[in-house]
Amino acid sequence: MAELKTFEQIGSGYTYTCTISGHTIEARISRVKESTDRLKAEIGILLDGKPVARSMPVLTSVSGLDAFWRKLNRRLPKEDWSIDWESYTEELAARVIDAHREGEPEIAISDVNIPTSVAWCIEPMLLDGQANVLFGPGGSGKSTFGLWLSVLLDTGHVDSTHKLTVRPGKVLYCDWETDQVEVAARVSALQAGMGLSDHKSGILYRRCTQSLANEADYIKTIVAKRNVQMIVVDSLGLATGGGLDEAESVLAYFGALRWIGITSLTITHTNKEGQIFGSVYTLNCGRSIWELKRSGN
Repeated sequence: MAELKTFEQIGSGYTYTCTISGHTIEARISRVKESTDRLKAEIGILLDGKPVARSMPVLTSVSGLDAFWRKLNRRLPKEDWSIDWESYTEELAARVIDAHREGEPEIAISDVNIPTSVAWCIEPMLLDGQANVLFGPGGSGKSTFGLWLSVLLDTGHVDSTHKLTVRPGKVLYCDWETDQVEVAARVSALQAGMGLSDHKSGILYRRCTQSLANEADYIKTIVAKRNVQMIVVDSLGLATGGGLDEAESVLAYFGALRWIGITSLTITHTNKEGQIFGSVYTLNCGRSIWELKRSGN
């Protein structure tokens, strides 16, 4: 029905571009979600670069697609634009469904390159490409410590005093607890204390209000667009969107980290007994876990 120009993954979503009757139609697909036998996606349609419609149809539903193409046809009638929106949406849905369900390709285990040494983002604290966890009691400076590690990465500063070796990279600080002004002030103070006042921070900040599982698609897109090497989550309790003692919400959180697919540092708290708070899955899913304690006076 149309000449396919591109169908490609962009961050967590896709773009589908084709020409019909001399017009360029671009679909921007994001927030693809599947539950049981329902697959939904947020789709924005542009015609010759101009927005036409935005909707979130169930792509596996006949009635869902029917409502979607009829909406497009009301905006740009077939008799006026010579565009068969019904066929267009069916093909679009099929491509998104196939791409989403394809997932990661299978590989031969014999082709896997086994490293001869551990890969670090900050040696010997943060494992590269893994879920790292920092926990401690309230008032122990967890957030400040996480920002200090972020400054090390952002500046490429090797801290010989603490025997830390850094591989420079861009950091995205995902904050559920404070605000951008407080984080910026802490970063500025840390840089001043490290003799790096002249450095223009490249740390990215994002204020978050939903669970990481709900934020993951957009964060993955930021990671791809801004070439982010590590995300910091402050803190786990609010980022789960449920309870730290609930296996389901904790597993959903670490599943979202795996989907984002880069090095992460998760900041979390201790319980009354001084142990890491919540589900045992926090310990099971973390690959490098550090406890932060106040030093004696």
